[in-house]
Amino acid sequence: MLVGAGQSGSEVMEQLLSGPPLKQVLWVTLYDNLEPMDDCAFTNELYTPAYLRHFQTQALSHRREWVQAKRLSSDGLSRDLANQLFSKIYEHRFVENKNAGVKLVVSACLDSLRQNDAAFEAVLKCTETAVTRRVAVDRVILATGFVSNTAPFLDRIMQLACTENGLPKIRADCSLESRIALPGKIYLQNRTRIQHGLQNPNLSLVAYRNATIINSIIGKEFYPLNSNRSMLSRVAELREER
Repeated sequence: MLVGAGQSGSEVMEQLLSGPPLKQVLWVTLYDNLEPMDDCAFTNELYTPAYLRHFQTQALSHRREWVQAKRLSSDGLSRDLANQLFSKIYEHRFVENKNAGVKLVVSACLDSLRQNDAAFEAVLKCTETAVTRRVAVDRVILATGFVSNTAPFLDRIMQLACTENGLPKIRADCSLESRIALPGKIYLQNRTRIQHGLQNPNLSLVAYRNATIINSIIGKEFYPLNSNRSMLSRVAELREER
């Protein structure tokens, strides 16, 4: 059983399909389908300074929805790999008629796992209906990604922050909005996906973020950051005509 269908999990599956024949493989994913990363040219506009400044003006509820809706602009597997996997699984199941083959179980999570002698007893749970099924497998591969842990010293710093819906408020210059007066600013990067968008942990704007912080620290625009070049325009930018 392989759990996880991101880029890493998909590459593992590609290796399994390219190796010696396997009797059966359960491939489990939280997603309702395998979707490739959206990396077209217009999608890349979401990772520009101009779009970041627009994003920072939106209500927090809208930013939450946007981050979820645009997930595939940052995550997802490569399109070539997705097509390659589909062809291999299709050929295996429907051309060669090997019904055992690979079973891609979507909208599911691994609810529990217990070792039972030489095998594992896994409970899979449907994220849509909460229906569960108990399955026996001899091998388990977890390609479920990672969880970011907060360094202990940051917990005390976060206690100083003003919050909105449980999230620390972060200004446009990446500084923490504090409940008390501080002798200086505290800058936070790479942990503000909702506040500053999917760009925040991404390397594409690291130079822009660093320049923003340096300008804030020295109190003047040492690095010019006023570029508004974008392929995308909005109604408010249009000239009123009567």
